[in-house]
Amino acid sequence: MPLIKTLVAGGMLALLTACGSGSVLYERTDVHLILPCYQDENICLKQMAGRCANELAGKLMDSEIRQEDVPVVYALCRPPQPEAGTNARAAN
Repeated sequence: MPLIKTLVAGGMLALLTACGSGSVLYERTDVHLILPCYQDENICLKQMAGRCANELAGKLMDSEIRQEDVPVVYALCRPPQPEAGTNARAAN
């Protein structure tokens, strides 16, 4: 069983690195927002974008609406990245 998990993990890594132009898909600090939407999907998407910008001071990187039992809005929010110098000072 551990061999299967290793193969699946390796396959996912290969799949993620093979996509796109070599850019990073996700940052460690990215916030994934998920909201089941019982109203107009565009209103839900605007709420998610507002939360990303106002509460997290972030930038909406990607979003999509998936049709499940109810429409579900997925949004990827990237808050400002801490500066490397700040992290080094905090570690000392």
